[in-house]
Amino acid sequence: MREILITLIANLLFFGSIAQQSEQLNDKKEVVENEFHTIIKSMPSSIEQLEALHNDKVKFNEHLLSPASNIEHFESDAAEAINCGIYMVDFAYLAVFQEQDKMMQYRALALELAAKIEADKPFHNVLAIDLENKVKDYDVLKKAIGDALNATENQLIDSNHIATASQMLLGSWIETQYIMFQSFIRDKKPSVKVKQQIVDQQVHLANLIKLVHEFKDDAGFHEELEKLNKLEASLLKIHNIEGVTETVILELVDQITRLRMDVLAME
Repeated sequence: MREILITLIANLLFFGSIAQQSEQLNDKKEVVENEFHTIIKSMPSSIEQLEALHNDKVKFNEHLLSPASNIEHFESDAAEAINCGIYMVDFAYLAVFQEQDKMMQYRALALELAAKIEADKPFHNVLAIDLENKVKDYDVLKKAIGDALNATENQLIDSNHIATASQMLLGSWIETQYIMFQSFIRDKKPSVKVKQQIVDQQVHLANLIKLVHEFKDDAGFHEELEKLNKLEASLLKIHNIEGVTETVILELVDQITRLRMDVLAME
């Protein structure tokens, strides 16, 4: 009888532990999802930030695009997700500056990577269909791009791929800031709006770092996280738009470029 009781107690403790672990994982998943949605709601879209450059009469620079040939080297889930975000921003950059020939190419590249992370259907349904006519009306195209990005992120979340959605968001943020900072040093008179967007990245990056921290082990993002922390420290030196000087931006450009090189080299 004593042995039976010991066995029952042991089983209760064992299964109780499993149930507790499962509950903790579900709680963590819910927290991460809430963090993701909070970041998405608070962060301006990539296309809105890139539009500010266009409105400042900044010239389009093809050399800022991620090379089309890079897509052949991505094999890991994390590399595909983060670079999917990068190519989607490149597509948006081309759309904002109405570079129609390249736009079709980069739409195809973004769609190819979206397929690899199982998020191509919403992207294709919203954006790829009738794209040739959408490009004739920028407002229609802008809405289609925004809807496609939202649909892709929602598809990943609905299929419990929150880590993948977060990695794609990280890629989008890196590429947007890379284009913004690089454009700044080419145009020495940015508007107040562009400067304010740079200052605002302090908050957005802090939130993004929290999200990336949740997946750093699975995705192998330890070095990238360290670079994000250094980038945050440089951003925190800016206290207002008057602090957005060429010297500070050069420091930010160097750091965002190194970070971008890391993710472009992922396999």
